[in-house]
Amino acid sequence: MPNSLHSNIETHSAKLPGKLKAYIFRDASLLKDDETVYAINWFNTRSARIYDFYNWLAVRSVRKVGGEPFIKCKLEKTLLDDNDLRRDVLLIVKYPSLQNFRRMLENTIFQLVSLLRTAAVSEFTFGFTKRQDKGADLPPHDSKIPTKSVIAVIQYTGEFKSDKLYRLLDKHADIDLYYSGIIGGEIGTGKQSDACNRVPCIISGIHVLKGENASIFENLIQTPDFQSLTQTPKQIFAGLYNRIL
Repeated sequence: MPNSLHSNIETHSAKLPGKLKAYIFRDASLLKDDETVYAINWFNTRSARIYDFYNWLAVRSVRKVGGEPFIKCKLEKTLLDDNDLRRDVLLIVKYPSLQNFRRMLENTIFQLVSLLRTAAVSEFTFGFTKRQDKGADLPPHDSKIPTKSVIAVIQYTGEFKSDKLYRLLDKHADIDLYYSGIIGGEIGTGKQSDACNRVPCIISGIHVLKGENASIFENLIQTPDFQSLTQTPKQIFAGLYNRIL
């Protein structure tokens, strides 16, 4: 499994049923244990109906520890995918801290509900990000958000020159940067941290953009400035998503 973390790793655990534990591997140089984190859930679905039921149940546990769904969107069109990073669904959940997240993992009801997620998804990848941009949180999905709005997601492995992307977006008033994050934590389960089953985290970072239509992003990725950004990452994915939350 690709490891997106660096060298300054701290490990924290949460109790699971029996002798199992959940382990959070945190890059201390990127992410503090007591600061806001955004969990990236990036996956395909085996059963959308079961997953929707899981979401309906799980969100209660999320909110109980102070968390909140940040954005959920479904893939409509792939723009770039040179190394099979494509996934059908992106869900980002905001937590007050990793401490709050561990408290949720130890909740018996959440542990039972999570069995539904395992049955409902495939190619599941997960990681904690620290927010890099200074944007405001996305508002809840309601009538105030134009239905024609399009979400573009850029995921990458390795190095990505985010500062160049920000400067490029400054030239495009019709595109908003909604979220930018770098993976700072991963998770695994088992009896010991050094022999646990790590949940795959195939990305190093993410950018979420918003525009009024698909052609804005289709034109953007063809520009020389954007093409130069694709030369640095080991892998890169870009896709257009329909926001459903």
